[in-house]
Amino acid sequence: MFRVFLAVVFLALLIPVNSLLAAETVTQKLNEWCTVTYPDQVQIGQTVELTVAYKGLGKTKLYCGLHWKDTQGKKRGFMSQGKPVGDVQGDGEITFVVRVVSKSNLGLVSL
Repeated sequence: MFRVFLAVVFLALLIPVNSLLAAETVTQKLNEWCTVTYPDQVQIGQTVELTVAYKGLGKTKLYCGLHWKDTQGKKRGFMSQGKPVGDVQGDGEITFVVRVVSKSNLGLVSL
């Protein structure tokens, strides 16, 4: 389960963890100002790029952190984060790089 933290807005994208399948890219418009591109599956140990395209923003900060759930669907907490970004404004695109770390019974990561 990936969680996207953008300014004060919280958006959740669930991404399965699978060590065998190759990932394809998914682009999802989450609201009027935010479109996120991410892999449909991730692998343990993989460094993942997540691109956020934003439109019409006032001055704000963007943050990207990974959280995880176990194979039973229980929320387990924080996993890793992308490098913080300074203030953004207007229209643009930013790519965050995060790492999927090994956890016992890892089922989903959330951005």
